[in-house]
Amino acid sequence: MNVNMCNPAAKPVMIYLAGPYRPYIIGSGCTVPTKVNILKAEETAVSVVDQLYVHKMFPVTPHLNTAIFEYKTEGEIPDEYWLECTMELMRRCDAVLLIGEDAMRSSGTRAEVEEAKRLNIPVFNNLDHLVSSLRYHQTIEGERTVIITHPTI
Repeated sequence: MNVNMCNPAAKPVMIYLAGPYRPYIIGSGCTVPTKVNILKAEETAVSVVDQLYVHKMFPVTPHLNTAIFEYKTEGEIPDEYWLECTMELMRRCDAVLLIGEDAMRSSGTRAEVEEAKRLNIPVFNNLDHLVSSLRYHQTIEGERTVIITHPTI
């Protein structure tokens, strides 16, 4: 599929946001809780919309799809369920955007990045990386080819 972002009839470009969901410990020994990870994902999603809606880029944010479900669902849902389903979401996207510098601390994120690379879905380290690809008229190539031709953000 070719998507020219100057074309009003162009299909939206789905950008999967990947980063830690569960708590993790940073170098100082402090724990980054799940709620903070969800907030980081939400902030990134808002930034994607603010900066890239004119390019029909839409953030697919699994953190918001499953936010705190582990406390709301009846019974214990195995981690495999969440990981398998969010991996499938990623496979259906046109690109992957990592959330923050700590994104690769997450084994789930590392698996998503590995799968994205296997499927030739481009992975962007941060929003600036994605934006710069637009400024330089680069093509985002993956299972779906996305041709970005809009000259500026």
